[in-house]
Amino acid sequence: MRLVMRVQATLFAMAILGLSLASLFVPLDRAMAAQPLAEISNPNSRLEIYAERTTVAAGQPLWLSLRFIPAQGWHTYWQNYGDSGKAPTFDWTLPAGWTVESPLYPLPHRIPVGPLMNYGYEAPQDLLVRVMPPADLPDQAFDLALSAEWLVCEEVCIPEFADLSFKMIPGKGSVTPDMAELFAKARAALPHDAPWQASARMSQDAFAVTIAMSPDDVSMASDAYFFPVTSGLIDYAGTQIATSGPDGLTLSVARSGHAPSMDSAAGVLILTNAAGQREGFALDVPIVMDRSLSVPDPADAKEFSGLELGLGQAILFALLGGMVLNLMPCVFPVLSLKAFSLIKAHGEGNVAARRDGLAI
Repeated sequence: MRLVMRVQATLFAMAILGLSLASLFVPLDRAMAAQPLAEISNPNSRLEIYAERTTVAAGQPLWLSLRFIPAQGWHTYWQNYGDSGKAPTFDWTLPAGWTVESPLYPLPHRIPVGPLMNYGYEAPQDLLVRVMPPADLPDQAFDLALSAEWLVCEEVCIPEFADLSFKMIPGKGSVTPDMAELFAKARAALPHDAPWQASARMSQDAFAVTIAMSPDDVSMASDAYFFPVTSGLIDYAGTQIATSGPDGLTLSVARSGHAPSMDSAAGVLILTNAAGQREGFALDVPIVMDRSLSVPDPADAKEFSGLELGLGQAILFALLGGMVLNLMPCVFPVLSLKAFSLIKAHGEGNVAARRDGLAI
């Protein structure tokens, strides 16, 4: 009897400890959300400006986020808007000696509009801008100003505008947790440098880009699409036909009849896996003219299989997932309660004890 009481006391302490450990993994509500340096609300969209650091250091880049938030059902545009639309334009007014680079855009989405294909965003997006102050900064506040124009569309398209200004002061520049999270997410949404070599061919009627991916890399994708940064390169509404071979993955698409010739092209290859997760890769490929190139028959298109697991792999991952789940802090109290039920079942016979033991 004393042994049972000691075990019960020990298990009770374990349950309390489990609840305490679980509470450590519950995120605390942040006292203050990320606050923009400047913002404007227009009828169909909103623009907010954030700075990664609280101050600016001499000769060190200052990263800004331009967050566009379209209203429900509306969309904004990528740097290459596709068949119709307009890319945002930005006109900065900076202190003497300061410079600013073109914005970095997150991965775009296809937005079909009738027979047209546009590229843009139907959800809030952060465009990252790198501002560089001079190596010598006087100890004073600096005024930065932005005049922006962008197009926001639903069934109709409406231009919207912003004239925003804000101040930055010199200093070492700390990064608050809110800003660290905001800019980490913004950077994660940018395309990566492609780890593969790529080349392209072009005729008057077709364009094909070949990415030297391994068969394993190709098999991981359930969808592939090439978003050209270079304007006028392809027929945006044309179907991109994917084929695979010894040279890797090739995406072929028709060109519009008035498309100009060019020596190179920039773009973003977006691969989507079976779970719907997208990953983008920046490409800058040389183009070789090939008058014999034509768009292949859709019947020859690659059937993307995505990631397929065998039965053995599925069972192994299920077992590993169960083990990891039982190590989560939120499960500790449940394990303790289950142990209590085992003690109770011990008095009911071996069959009940074995049954409850297997259920853990």
